[in-house]
Amino acid sequence: MAWWAPGADEPLRYVTDKPPWSDPNLPQLAQDLTGSPIIAGVRGATPGIGFGTANVAPFISGGFAGIHNGWISDFRGGVGRSLIGELSDQGFSELLVMNDSLTLFQVTVDYQRQHPESSLVECVTEVIRRVAKTVVAAGQTATLNLLVGTKTEIVAVRTSVDQKLNSLYVLESNGVFIASEPLNPADPWQPVPDHTIVRRSEEHTSELQSH
Repeated sequence: MAWWAPGADEPLRYVTDKPPWSDPNLPQLAQDLTGSPIIAGVRGATPGIGFGTANVAPFISGGFAGIHNGWISDFRGGVGRSLIGELSDQGFSELLVMNDSLTLFQVTVDYQRQHPESSLVECVTEVIRRVAKTVVAAGQTATLNLLVGTKTEIVAVRTSVDQKLNSLYVLESNGVFIASEPLNPADPWQPVPDHTIVRRSEEHTSELQSH
């Protein structure tokens, strides 16, 4: 999980390659883990891509945190090499391991740094467009549900390239929740339409944009 402590510009990160309930430190730490927003996930490792804490999302970089629910085929081949080649020197230096989810996040953060005049929605949209173009050119496929956030804004996209889309839902009830699957089916979760971006800002507004 990643979260922004009160008054902090950069997120904190807790990751483990073991079931969280097996960490003896977590119960005491959890008493003081407060902040907003919070990004959390569980990873199912893809064959051929390493596992360990460096490979576990959410990933953080500067004031950003992000998580990817999906995969990019042939990432260990030409597709991954092309995407990593788009990184600046700084972005490449922050790529501690080679996996598709971290690379997708790092390319997004890198693009935002190079285009500070662009909104986070515009950056995520452009990166997904570029990644999709690379995947198509290589004759590969991808599922590209990506969520990127700062202390004031969360942007999530639901899309894919020649694959069935992974699900994404939004719930507005005592706050806003964005999740791959409804946490409680009894609540009024709303499915995000195909190829759509969700934006949640500090001003407590939610927006859906189709792309």
